[in-house]
Amino acid sequence: MGAAVVLGLLIAAGFLAARMTLRSEPDSPDPPSRSTILLTQIIDRMDGVMQAGRQTLLGKRSIGGPTCVTQQLEGDRVILMGHPDGGPGLRIIHFSGDCPQTPLAAYEWSQGPLRSFLEAQLAANNAVRDDVEELAALTEELAEQIRTGDRPSPASLPQMRIASLAWPAQCLGKLRDAVAGDDADGESIWAEELASAAFGLADLHRWFDLLLRSHLTSLDFQSLCRFAFEWADPNTVAVKEKWESNLPAASLMIAWGHNYLEVERQAEDIFGAGAVMTSLALYHDLSHCPAARWMPPAQRGAFLWLRSCLSPDKQGLWDKAASAPFTRSYLVNILFRAAKSQATDSLGLVLERLDRLHPVVTVDELMDALFYRAGLYSSGVEWSDRYDPRLLTAGGQIMGPRRDVVQKAHTLAGAVLNGWENYGGGIPTLRQSLDVRKLDCIRGTDLIGALYRNAGQGEYFVVRLSCGASGHTVGAMPIDRNGRRYMQIVDSISPDIYDVEWPSAYFDGIVWPQGYPGPQGPLFSAELCVRGLDGYMFAEGYVARGPNAGRLFRAPLDHITDWDRTIATTSLPNKIAATTP
Repeated sequence: MGAAVVLGLLIAAGFLAARMTLRSEPDSPDPPSRSTILLTQIIDRMDGVMQAGRQTLLGKRSIGGPTCVTQQLEGDRVILMGHPDGGPGLRIIHFSGDCPQTPLAAYEWSQGPLRSFLEAQLAANNAVRDDVEELAALTEELAEQIRTGDRPSPASLPQMRIASLAWPAQCLGKLRDAVAGDDADGESIWAEELASAAFGLADLHRWFDLLLRSHLTSLDFQSLCRFAFEWADPNTVAVKEKWESNLPAASLMIAWGHNYLEVERQAEDIFGAGAVMTSLALYHDLSHCPAARWMPPAQRGAFLWLRSCLSPDKQGLWDKAASAPFTRSYLVNILFRAAKSQATDSLGLVLERLDRLHPVVTVDELMDALFYRAGLYSSGVEWSDRYDPRLLTAGGQIMGPRRDVVQKAHTLAGAVLNGWENYGGGIPTLRQSLDVRKLDCIRGTDLIGALYRNAGQGEYFVVRLSCGASGHTVGAMPIDRNGRRYMQIVDSISPDIYDVEWPSAYFDGIVWPQGYPGPQGPLFSAELCVRGLDGYMFAEGYVARGPNAGRLFRAPLDHITDWDRTIATTSLPNKIAATTP
């Protein structure tokens, strides 16, 4: 055989071998789908995010450890329980127990140790919040991918062992099982559950951030009012509970406590009720109302029932609120307490009234009409207090335009007072106040607020006046006039309603009603308070007396979407001299 022939055979053999090698290699694998990538990222992040979130929102406590019971009554005072190892509520209340017993010392403590404590809490929450929100964004994108038919590939997913009992982790485990079992319906359901659970956790971190920033802003306002504490130091009794409600930003601690404790209560459900939540998750058919899945499973029944009390356009607003930052967690609180206090039907009646009264309503108005607290302090100790049958019936009888409702509610409050001999504090609930037909400015403001909201109205605010040796509470609500909205003041113990606005009503101080039997101190400041997560919170403060008289201070209100439209601020003259009263 010639050399050329041998060379040709060798070349042919090499070519055949190369072709056989190429045929034996598998085709290049397709890149993983977007849903597979997202699910892998979520699996990788879940345990770390849950651990960090739990540390921030529950502290060192175990579920079932230091209780998150929000309050108890001792005499006429609301007592909030604290614990150093708790979450936001328990540890802040515990820390506040170190507040000194005299006004000026308390001012220095608030501007020093308390401010530093709140700033440290804010930094700790910020270190976690971004990761939690990123996880929530990934879960929402995953749910959207699965809605469009992009299903994760089980072969490409990492192995997963669920270390956390948290509700988001339980949802992730169920989703992983559905993917492994090629269960398309299960994938869809548990992707939605995972997205809503992660969003709920992120929303609690958002609320904690907002509460801390607003709290710090109230201390900034207080720093302008040192004059009031200097005056009060020699002019008030030394017992703390006798003066703290009479001085700027000092009277809101109970209201802050309610808000922080509700963050912690909802965190308990997220981190400690995974098994229960899983058993409830598929209980309701949500095909006609997917928005209900944004609520925890235990609150979905109440969500659906109250939704049915609204007309279709208002139902769309209700659904929007369920998936919106801040309103989601606020709704969870309202639904939880309404169901626990058997007030869901009463709340449904109020929603029907609001629906009938307002062809168009904003999310803010709708959410405010739900608030079970009528005022600042012990209002809401009984969660169904606002829905006392007498108040619910009376609210139905004064329905109409907002200004008319305010006038009629004020008249009814005056009928309960019916003379200064019936003025009396230390009555912790509206039910008891109606029983004995006695009230003070706080219960009177609560009474007007309950009637106002029960008449199908939203946007009821509270103004607290700090008068050094005394304090005074009034209600406020936006009134439309000449194309603008103004915050009108209504005083439950004044026999008349004057056409006064926030904050111009206090440019010249305070005029005490003739015959008022309480102490009549000079006005130092006025604070406008709005609904928070569970209690009221600082919104704006007007300095009425001292070196900074005429200053108006505003806090962040991320949870009220239309605050600039809600209130129109007039010019702020400095009319009260900076001299000691």
